[in-house]
Amino acid sequence: MSLLELFDALLLDLDGCLEVLDPLGLEALRLRLARDANSGLGVFSGRGFKAARLRSGELHLPDPQVWILRAGSEIRYGAEGGLDPAWQRSIAAGWQRRAVEEALAPLAPRLQLQPEAQQGAFKVSYLLTPPPAGLFQLAQEQLRRSQLPAHAQIVDHWYLDVLPQGASREQALQHLVRRWGVRPEPALARGWPLRPA
Repeated sequence: MSLLELFDALLLDLDGCLEVLDPLGLEALRLRLARDANSGLGVFSGRGFKAARLRSGELHLPDPQVWILRAGSEIRYGAEGGLDPAWQRSIAAGWQRRAVEEALAPLAPRLQLQPEAQQGAFKVSYLLTPPPAGLFQLAQEQLRRSQLPAHAQIVDHWYLDVLPQGASREQALQHLVRRWGVRPEPALARGWPLRPA
């Protein structure tokens, strides 16, 4: 199946809509994907490729044709998870991971780096510790003060991801639409947005 066919298929939020399982709904999804030879599957996840692939396998889903991972900072293709080098190049301009960590260091201990498995080449992930109120605004202000081309986003109330300015799930999806020459309406109409980034 080509990526052009994918965009007439289903894009799912692996962390959101598939985290809390509805067994009947999940079985209906599996049947739909197995029954329709033209059905394709793409997933969004804040996870890395190995963790997302493991979760997809636990759900007994077919291999997705496209993976938008690490909060939109990675696009991968197929069962092997080959990186999209054009996307990587487009978000790399000006990215300074070490400078991001240094800019946010004064917010410790309220902001703690997550384990290495949660990090990515273009994603710095933190755990917010109580009290989280106002911490997002402080992180954004630290990034602005440091004049870094990066932005922060809150995930599930307790996690903060910092990405290059041009990286997000939405921007990754737009990149796929432009790269593969498909109309955005079908891509955006199937399971998007399932959960805010």
